[in-house]
Amino acid sequence: MSDSSPTSSPDFVAVRTQALDILIIEKFVRPLAAFIPRKVTPNQITMVTPVFTTLCFVVAVLAARSENKNLALLYGLLAGLFCLGSMVTDHLDGMHARDTGQSSKLGEILDHWVDSYSVTLLILALPASIGARGPLVSLAVTTGAMVYHTQLLVYRTTGKFVYPPTGGAASAVLLSLALAVVALIVRFVPAATEHHDYFVMIVLCLMTFGNVTNIRFYFQQLNKDRTLSLFFFLAYAMVSLAYHFNFVQFWVAAALWLTLSFRISGSLVLYTVTKNAHRGFEPALLGGIFLLFPVGFFFSSPVFLGLGGATLLSALIIASALFLNLKDFKKLT
Repeated sequence: MSDSSPTSSPDFVAVRTQALDILIIEKFVRPLAAFIPRKVTPNQITMVTPVFTTLCFVVAVLAARSENKNLALLYGLLAGLFCLGSMVTDHLDGMHARDTGQSSKLGEILDHWVDSYSVTLLILALPASIGARGPLVSLAVTTGAMVYHTQLLVYRTTGKFVYPPTGGAASAVLLSLALAVVALIVRFVPAATEHHDYFVMIVLCLMTFGNVTNIRFYFQQLNKDRTLSLFFFLAYAMVSLAYHFNFVQFWVAAALWLTLSFRISGSLVLYTVTKNAHRGFEPALLGGIFLLFPVGFFFSSPVFLGLGGATLLSALIIASALFLNLKDFKKLT
């Protein structure tokens, strides 16, 4: 099934084949589009999505930290609701753009930029809801971000935005349910509280398996551009290693993961939509992440405002990446 991308330009072609995705969108999301006033722009709807995504992650963290069981339950249920809301707005903007004739390249860029931010944060929300850490979290985040990146590489190569065989709206609904189920287990099954991390572990394993399946699906459609996805994986993997060697805290690693997705996938979107050549490889960015290891090793003690050297370097990487994206955006649009 073909559908137009959220707020996309008129020549954009999207292909969706998953039956459950189509059912969710057509039966539950599309009816809501009729209630959106025409004066509301698609880009305004697009910018609601990162608000929902951020709120989902924040209340998930609050659920893990709250000592009040009823409040923790409320936070967990809200996390699921905000996750579901982000899926709805992520599709409503495109429907509204098509229905009102407001499709644009700017809308397409904004939508994909939001997705590059949201994919990573939503995956982090589930383990954050119980304070879980570890290699499975890193693996799920890395493979999830890679799915979106290889999806963009296929779009760059074929001109079609092909949705994955597993994922999309259905995955968002399942993640919303998982957040709610974890919150309910923690509140009403005290005996299982010490084992709820196993439930999250199972969900993360299933997410990773689905992500790897989707990556294989996209790899089959790529040729030389496969090397660009390997650079992306290498950058993500190095941040994961820096986190596991305790050179950076979890929150710093999460910020770096978000930044890498926004910069590498985001710049790929920008150059693809504006039809400019893009090498997809940034030695300076990769070099900065490599430096996390020696800096983290030699400057592990606080060096400024109680922060370690790797954390300060991470802040510099994040600031530089955001600046480069904004600079490219201004230059190309």
